[in-house]
Amino acid sequence: MAQSIADLLRELKDEMPFLSKYLFIASWQYSQFSRLKASLPQGWMLKVADFAENFRTFYQDEIASAHWTYSQITVFPVVCFYRCMKCGESVQESCICLSEYLVHDSSAVKTFTKVINDHLQSRRHTESTHQVQFTDGCAAQFKSKQSFIDISNAEEDYGFKIERSFFGSRHGKGPADGLAAVVKQACTQAIKAKRAVITNANDMHEYVKESMTLDSPAKSGCAHKLQTFFLVQNIDRQPCSTDASGIVRTRKLHDVVVVARGMVKTRNLSCFCSACIDQLSGLECINTKYVDEWKQKSLLNENGKRKQTSEVGGNCDPRNMLKQEGKVVRSNRRRAAQ
Repeated sequence: MAQSIADLLRELKDEMPFLSKYLFIASWQYSQFSRLKASLPQGWMLKVADFAENFRTFYQDEIASAHWTYSQITVFPVVCFYRCMKCGESVQESCICLSEYLVHDSSAVKTFTKVINDHLQSRRHTESTHQVQFTDGCAAQFKSKQSFIDISNAEEDYGFKIERSFFGSRHGKGPADGLAAVVKQACTQAIKAKRAVITNANDMHEYVKESMTLDSPAKSGCAHKLQTFFLVQNIDRQPCSTDASGIVRTRKLHDVVVVARGMVKTRNLSCFCSACIDQLSGLECINTKYVDEWKQKSLLNENGKRKQTSEVGGNCDPRNMLKQEGKVVRSNRRRAAQ
């Protein structure tokens, strides 16, 4: 059906309020990330994390059939910013987790986060009191009910609280994506130049660990540019909390902070003004025109307990989820046939 230019302009006018809000959120979240990065408080740590596209293995001199028998490797890059424990200057450490576990879910995020946090505390001797994680808004990885429960346990697991901020929808590209691109391109060039043979996660880890690790201190005795690689072979398939209370309309939430175990606070946008950083100061946020007040929400059911079922073979097992989806599809087909 043909439409006139007037119809096009009318539809564009109707969509402008939504589009302007969408672009404002994307710009605001990135500006808050840049602001916190530029003036990171002592004892705070800033992370940018996201799953990269899986690395596809190949051979430089491969037979034709090898094209159909390749393997994949999960690449989970995290860029960390924190204060040097010796001189107080800003440190940027790139942490890359490699694994043959190909499901990008909250269990993988929790395991990778634990590996990196343990490294920062034991090897770098960081003493964080507050950790801010900037990610995209993928529900299966960072913004689900299980993900919120995981970060609510951070104080017991790591000794500090976690605040998770989300970039605007479809605007989540950041330092982590650039880091993953550099690592994968280096591996691709090494294979083509016959400097490496990478057939699995262990091979990839051995190559990048030897050729791309940055861990040498400068002449001053401090290293402010670090790069570390981790091979994660086992993912902790955590029990699925089927009776935990979910948070509705999470797409509108761009900031979640831990209050206590099973308890979080949420708001529509992130803000890292001096009042929001030091919430005990009693000062009022300078961005109340845009940023809502914190809303406390419980992740527990009315009895204060979470019913747990076995992850493997349970309702949260990806294999069973696929079976359930298959049953729904077949059921819908039968209804359509009738």
